[in-house]
Amino acid sequence: MDELRERVETFRRLAAEHVIPVVIGDPDPLPRNPELPPGLYDVFDIVGHVDTGDLRFAPPAEARSPAAWRDREIDEDSPLGDMPSIGEGYVLTGDRPEDNIAIGDLTVDVTDGSVYYIDGDSYRFYCIDGYGLDEIEVDEFAPDVPSFFTHYVFGPGYPRLAAIVCNVRPYQTHKRRYIAPWMRLLAAAGLIDPPSRERSSPRLDLPDPDPAATLRAALKPRRNTV
Repeated sequence: MDELRERVETFRRLAAEHVIPVVIGDPDPLPRNPELPPGLYDVFDIVGHVDTGDLRFAPPAEARSPAAWRDREIDEDSPLGDMPSIGEGYVLTGDRPEDNIAIGDLTVDVTDGSVYYIDGDSYRFYCIDGYGLDEIEVDEFAPDVPSFFTHYVFGPGYPRLAAIVCNVRPYQTHKRRYIAPWMRLLAAAGLIDPPSRERSSPRLDLPDPDPAATLRAALKPRRNTV
């Protein structure tokens, strides 16, 4: 957690110094719930709402209290049970911040704390054509929430995350700088290479900085109990 805390502080300072339009909110502590993985709470003790310009993160509403978790709406059709969402990709459809469309959730497996993303096509296939299947394919990013935020939000794995969830071109440049504000912040922090003449066009085929961290995994459906 110390590494994540240091990176959050560094990102806040660099965003202010370079006038990079991102949001890195103050800590948003949550009351503990023994039914949820502790790592979920540890991260939001350090940082609250985060908006990178392509993805946004915040504490899940149902984790605000044990009562909120108990009274949450349960989606009986969800193949992996009710997963708290800690973030989502989005696209802007207008000039106002509220003119946006969410395009996919990053969720937490309450049984083991891992963070993963279910591709919409895989989800639709499972629900419509593959309902008899006992597995669904997901992108599993990290074994716990702190590792996810350290490596994929405030770390060099962010380009891979943005490419998979948002289908954006994170390395796209204009006038020798990254277009995506969070990419500019990562470069200022020295966590990714700055744009160069050799990388003049967008690339999505770069290897993950930690190949073992992103797993293409088939997970059995799980249902949460009330």
